[in-house]
Amino acid sequence: MLTIAQLAPLKDRDPYLYETLVKIVASVNATSQRAGVDPNTPAPAPSPIASVTVQATNGWFDISISDPSDARPGLFYFAESDVTPAFGAPRVYFMGKHFFGGPIRSTSGRCRQPR
Repeated sequence: MLTIAQLAPLKDRDPYLYETLVKIVASVNATSQRAGVDPNTPAPAPSPIASVTVQATNGWFDISISDPSDARPGLFYFAESDVTPAFGAPRVYFMGKHFFGGPIRSTSGRCRQPR
């Protein structure tokens, strides 16, 4: 969180500068909270994704993730697969990065079944 201790004396001397600096400080603090980098306000855990769809054809797998939540930019999406339900040694597939502030409707990827 950004604070500027020297703002108080400016309030009477130069009210326009004071208001401008207060707005800049508020914007910087809001941006750091939204990005999850504010050390005073830890970022909440992202909400669960809405659905994962997997389609397999001839050894190829199409994996689609739908996330309608208002996620923070910078979230990474992964898919995992394993030969056992216990996921003892899963393979991890990177699905992409969330760049925008709005919801992700769908992210998809393709992977080939190992031989």
